[in-house]
Parts: sequence; C-alpha cells; structure tokens
Amino acid sequence: YGEALVPRIGLTRSFNKLHIKLLYGNSFRAPGIANIDLNNEIEPEKTTVIELETGYKISDNLFFTLNIFDILMRKPIVYFVDTVFEGYINGGKAHTNGFETELKYRSRFGYASVSYSYYRVNEGKTLSYMPMDTSGKIIDKHVFLGSSPHKLTLNSGWYLYPSLVVSPTLTYYHKRYGYEGDGLGNAVLKEYAPSLLANLFITYTPRRIDGISFGAGVYNITNDNYSYIQPYNSGHAPLPASSREFIVRLSYRGLY
Repeated sequence: YGEALVPRIGLTRSFNKLHIKLLYGNSFRAPGIANIDLNNEIEPEKTTVIELETGYKISDNLFFTLNIFDILMRKPIVYFVDTVFEGYINGGKAHTNGFETELKYRSRFGYASVSYSYYRVNEGKTLSYMPMDTSGKIIDKHVFLGSSPHKLTLNSGWYLYPSLVVSPTLTYYHKRYGYEGDGLGNAVLKEYAPSLLANLFITYTPRRIDGISFGAGVYNITNDNYSYIQPYNSGHAPLPASSREFIVRLSYRGLY
C-alpha cells in the first residue's frame, strides 16, 4: 500500500500551579488483508490531531484540566455493502473538533472526578458516517453516527469507614443516531434517546483478615436500554448492552 510518514511533536511547560501542553501528531491506519483483497488500490487512512491542554491546581485536593482538540481524518478506510457487493474504499475528509474538561478531587475521605466532553463535525464527506434519511438527506451535519456529541461522567469512591468503600459512577450520553432494519432489507435511520448509566459498588476489606475483600454492586441501576450503535451504515443493527446486573465478589490476595 505504499509509505506513510507520520511526524509528531509535543511541547510542555509548567508555571507553579499551572501547566500547558501542546501536541501535534499524525498517525496512519494501514489497510488490512481483507481491505486489500476487496480493493487492491486501497490507500492508508491518515489522521492529524492538534491538542492544547491546560491544567490548574486549585488547592491541594482540587485540580482542573481543559483539553481542546482538532482532528482531521483523510482517506478513511470505509466499509460499504449493498444488495450485490461489499468492499472497502477510501472515503472523504472527516474533520471534527471539540473539548473535554475534568475536575478532580482527592482527600483522605475519598476521591471524585467529573468530566464533560463535546465534539462537533465541521466537515463530513464520508456519507456512510453521517445520519441520512431514506431520501439521502443529512439530518444533522454536525454529528457522526453512533457518537453522542455530549458526554458527562462521574467517577468516585468514598471511605465510609477505613475498611468500607462506596463507589458510585454515572455516565450520561446525549441523543445519538443509528440505523435499524425495516424488515425488508432496508436501513432506516433512528434517533436514540439520551442514556444515563448508573453503577454502585461497595467493597469491604476486614482488617483482621489479611488479603480478603468482599464486594457487592449493581450495574445499570436504572436498567437503561443502551445499545452499541454501528458508527457507519453497514446494514448492521445496533447490539444491545447488558441490562441491570447484580454482582457479588469475594477475593483473596496473598504473598508467597
């Protein structure tokens, strides 16, 4: 498939409680055997990423970071399928940018981190990545299939007692787009409602028994109907994620 030159450079600087990091990087995805077998003229997929990160230590227990990114993908390797043929081609440009911010807290009582991320499609010339109706009209030109433009997460762990830790986590996804079949072999665009995935896990480590710990928890507490959506139009329906799960765990770690 030829050559692919992917230079990278990074610059970092800290100023007491503030740090700044600037990254410029290129990467490539080499065509695989299946790609070349179905299209012997396929070319490498190349991506350029520019990131600016800054962080500030608000106090000994509180830290804030902000990351701004710009991603340009050229000649992405795209799978396609129709009623007769399937194969791989190099698609058009896919250009996105956005940001992610995080607030971290840590003390002897526990830890917590809250993050929010956002992305926006500036240019999407690979149509199988875009949400399109049956007439070929793009419903929202600023998002890709299967990816929520807004994501909010909470990860935490709190010591109720020295040997008892409670760890609640939350993940919120804004609405997403994906394709489902209509029963006649046609892919139909669907808008998926926002999802909230909540988990809770409790760990107990008795001090008098070395190496033993007990755990119990619930995953997907609200039994949210979350699905793994195909990020391109391949005729494949979304795959359902796990429903509510109850977990009990006993573990032992010893030194030999």
